Amino acid sequence: MKTLGAVLGAALSAQLAYIALPSAFAGDASCRLNQELRSIYAKSKTSDLQVEGKIIIVCMADKMMLFVDGAKIAEASTVPEIYTELKNIDHIALGLHSLARVMQQSPSLIDHNQIESLQKALTDSSLMSDIDASKLSPQQKERQKKIVDRSLTFIQDLIVCESNKLPLKSQQLITYCRTLKPLLMANAFDAVAAQLDLQNNILAGWKNRADARGLKGVMVVIASGHMPRDRNASMQMFEKMMGESREGGRLIYGEGLSDEKAALDLVATHITDRHIARDFFADDWRMHRDLLSDAASAYLSKKRDLIDLKN
Repeated sequence: MKTLGAVLGAALSAQLAYIALPSAFAGDASCRLNQELRSIYAKSKTSDLQVEGKIIIVCMADKMMLFVDGAKIAEASTVPEIYTELKNIDHIALGLHSLARVMQQSPSLIDHNQIESLQKALTDSSLMSDIDASKLSPQQKERQKKIVDRSLTFIQDLIVCESNKLPLKSQQLITYCRTLKPLLMANAFDAVAAQLDLQNNILAGWKNRADARGLKGVMVVIASGHMPRDRNASMQMFEKMMGESREGGRLIYGEGLSDEKAALDLVATHITDRHIARDFFADDWRMHRDLLSDAASAYLSKKRDLIDLKN
């Protein structure tokens, strides 16, 4: 079992690493004081997490972890086989879209051998055999084959353009994308349904564990990327489960979190900053926006010499 101190130690060290002072200010008393105060802030985060972060679920891209009193007591994969199978087929379309756009904008970057390699992969009988052998339903298997067939037709068009030094027409790309859209979205529905069902089943098992205390008062951090932040699938599920209408309370979203240490450190930041917001501003949410935001708005409302970047 990992203790809370062990989990947070590396994260706190990383947080403080960037505080190293520029040489020009190495002897400045206020900078040295600021460094010491930031160290105390880090200790406050450790303390707050120990006191208030009793039960925490960390949801990474491919797994969930359950922490109780600072120790990880459970971990489970959250990627069902059907999710991977459908995602891999959907990525054919996304990959060919990227290839087509490179051909339109920077054809010198295109490697003819790579295009032929993609065509060979799409015509390889083992691809269809894999689809037939998968646990997908007959309807889902037929859908995957349609995506492969239409992608093969499109890559043949790309080869013709590349071989004859002809530009790829934008309408050709749009037609390919719009034709596949309903098939890709059907895959997305089936994939996320399987993933959310798996997550729900895992959570049901965890809630019944005696050492998990019924997940009462649980805090959840979702670790994902920037682009899927809006209406993230796992966020939607936990919002409904927890009755949370706003990110940042018991339910937290973290961009670019690489591991559980970073996720737990983010939970600690939320807890500590909530106390700062409550004690200074009588508003639990004040630190969820830039501390400088009100001052910036007031200053910019009066500033008349901003450069124009509208065009």
